[in-house]
Amino acid sequence: MKDYKHKNSLPASVMDAIKPVFQELSKRDLLERCVGGFTQNPNESLNGLIWRIAPKGTFVGRDTIEQAVYDAVLVFNDGQSSRLKVLLTLGVTPRKFCVQWINRENKRRLTAAGKAVLAASKEARVARRKAAMEGHEEDEPAYLAGGF
Repeated sequence: MKDYKHKNSLPASVMDAIKPVFQELSKRDLLERCVGGFTQNPNESLNGLIWRIAPKGTFVGRDTIEQAVYDAVLVFNDGQSSRLKVLLTLGVTPRKFCVQWINRENKRRLTAAGKAVLAASKEARVARRKAAMEGHEEDEPAYLAGGF
């Protein structure tokens, strides 16, 4: 049997540029960290917070994006109550409705997180996904260009 050599359609200069990156990303110690099935959900969650504060579709300057990142990191790491700490540090006394909103948002976030980790909740999500997939015909393409 003849060994098959894959023909590369990329120019040699491009291959030379990307090969070190590929080799770095395919190192065994890096890949072993992926074995546990960990995902980048925390990163996506932080990105979601940033873009909720400063949507991508709206042009804003660098200062606004930096402020959005600072605020998102605060909320991501310590919840909404971190905003109260910032206000107090700046010498601003938050009023009743501000404190109530922050407490309500923190409670909502913690409740949602608690539900997400419950085994029954996970099983229900898996069952819903499985049922949705079973209802999908394998012969039908999931996407058709212009098929809407």
